[in-house]
Amino acid sequence: MTRPIQVEIHRSAIRHNYLLSRAQAPQSKAYAVLKANAYGHGLLDAVQALADVADGFALLNIEDAIRLRQAGVQQDIVLLEGAFDAEEAAA
Repeated sequence: MTRPIQVEIHRSAIRHNYLLSRAQAPQSKAYAVLKANAYGHGLLDAVQALADVADGFALLNIEDAIRLRQAGVQQDIVLLEGAFDAEEAAA
């Protein structure tokens, strides 16, 4: 039996929640952690919601980092798992 499940993602809510967290330490840099396809919210959708407010993005893998660079993201990107070889590190 299938169950109809629907999820609505509101970019304004993602942005609002990020800004609430950032307000707790206004003198600090705040990176948005967007691993696992932004926790199911959609990586590029989440980045677009935060593009003008996030200091950077923390991602799990190099492939996501490359996707962001190809999409024109200029903020810092931190890899949480690092690179596994020289080719990945060069990317």
